[in-house]
Amino acid sequence: RVDAAPDAVVAPDAGPLVPTWSRRFGAASDQDCLALALDASGNVLLATFIIGTVDFGNGPLSGFDRIAIAKLSPAGATQWSRIYPNGGHHYATGIGAAPSGAVVIAGSFENTLNFGGTPLVAAGGDDIFSAGFTAAGARSWSRRYGDATLSLAALMSMFTTPGVSVAYRDVDGV
Repeated sequence: RVDAAPDAVVAPDAGPLVPTWSRRFGAASDQDCLALALDASGNVLLATFIIGTVDFGNGPLSGFDRIAIAKLSPAGATQWSRIYPNGGHHYATGIGAAPSGAVVIAGSFENTLNFGGTPLVAAGGDDIFSAGFTAAGARSWSRRYGDATLSLAALMSMFTTPGVSVAYRDVDGV
């Protein structure tokens, strides 16, 4: 460990405790991997929370309280990475892949979040988002869920039939 702040580390294994490769992503500030998934081809999908700068292998991404997502090949090579630098705190707490290779993320945000297209604007407190991307990382769609109370995305699951399930908690008890 080079610094005192948390970093994201990925180490897929080929069997019981036998890593096939490992990569560390981080710098002097926080870079936390909040969600991890594999697609049908064995690519590794990461959803991270960053403060400062992180480089997944195709150039540095910088921001404060930002969502960064990345796709790594089964051998660990970076295929693509994206950052979403918007106003407010944003957290991606789930990531998954459809059988087609499309990527879906879910999480919570405050203020405004823009994946491209129409910005998502929170109704009050934190709201929940989900967003879809092509297998190549281009934005397909994004949605906001919530009301004036505080809503937080907790878990996300992908199904082989079309559909995404997001578990959430409404902090104000609704």
